[in-house]
Amino acid sequence: MKVAIAADFAHFGHYRNSALHTITDNSLKAKFGVEYNSSQIPHFAVDKITDQAVLAQFAVDSKDIDLRRDAIGQLTDQKLLAKIAVEDKDAGVRCAAAKKLTDQVLLTTIALTDTDLNVKMTCITRIDNSTELNRTAARSKTPMRRFFRFTEM
Repeated sequence: MKVAIAADFAHFGHYRNSALHTITDNSLKAKFGVEYNSSQIPHFAVDKITDQAVLAQFAVDSKDIDLRRDAIGQLTDQKLLAKIAVEDKDAGVRCAAAKKLTDQVLLTTIALTDTDLNVKMTCITRIDNSTELNRTAARSKTPMRRFFRFTEM
């Protein structure tokens, strides 16, 4: 517990990082990951966490976009990943979630409806069903039709 207090009150990043390296309680690591920005928490904390609930908390609540993406990279909950891929405000976070999705219909829907080209392209590359790809191209209101025709050659 003394380590957690030291990490919480350390004003210098070096001391905070040193204290955080010794914390073994995942809930404490989650607290620091959610409440502090990237200059205050090392990304190593996410890499060492295996508890899906804690990773979900990082992915949804952290103020640090990079930390959120790191957490998403370890999430396995398809429902939560789908929610993030569809609803998150940050396109990079949506893209990270889309990379983990397996639902072909959902990937198609996101490819058709997302406003960010990178998210669309991530979803397109994850669709492994040619029928679904053709359906996506046919329903697209964007230049994706040309992209699909090019990829079929």
